[in-house]
Amino acid sequence: MPNSILTKKMLANSLKTLMQTTPLIKISISDIVGECGMNRNSFYYHFKDKYELLNWIFLTEITVEVTQEEVFELSIWELISRISRYLYDNKAFYANAMNYEGQDSFNDFFREFLETLFETRSEDIFEENNKNEEFQEFYINFFVDLTISTLSRWIKEDAKYPPDRFVKMVKKATVSAAIKILQDA
Repeated sequence: MPNSILTKKMLANSLKTLMQTTPLIKISISDIVGECGMNRNSFYYHFKDKYELLNWIFLTEITVEVTQEEVFELSIWELISRISRYLYDNKAFYANAMNYEGQDSFNDFFREFLETLFETRSEDIFEENNKNEEFQEFYINFFVDLTISTLSRWIKEDAKYPPDRFVKMVKKATVSAAIKILQDA
C-alpha cells in the first residue's frame, strides 16, 4: 500500500476513534494527529481540513460497499440497502457527522453523492423521448431530500431497526403512498 494511502487511513482511523466519544465540532486537527502520532504538516499535506478527511472516509469506504459498475446494475432499493448497511455499521461515527451543519459538512457531501446516484438512475424512470429537465431536477431533489432526512433520522436515533427492516419499511411506505396517489388521481 502506498505511503500516502497508509497515512490517510491512519488519519481516518484517528478521526473515527475520536468521533466515537467527541462531537466533530470539538475535534481539532491537533487531536486527530495526536491520536495517531503524526504531526500537523502530515495532515495538511493530505487534507485541507477535518471535513475533507470525513468526506474522504465516506467516499473511500462507500466505494467498497458499492462499486461504480454496481451503481448501474443494482436496483435503487439495493443501492439504498447497501448505503444503509454501511451507515448502520458505522452509526456512532455518522450520527456524529450528521449533527454538524455548516460549510463543508458531511450532509452537503452526502447530498452531492446522492444527487449523482439518483441522476445516474433517473434514466430508469424517464424515457429518452419523455425527458423534462425541470421535472427531472425536481424528482432528483425530492428523492434526495427524502432519502437524506429518512437516513439521517434513522442513524441519529441510534438506528432502531436493522438495515434490511429499515429499507423494507421505507420501500413499503413509498410504494403504498404511490399506489394511493395513483388511485386518487
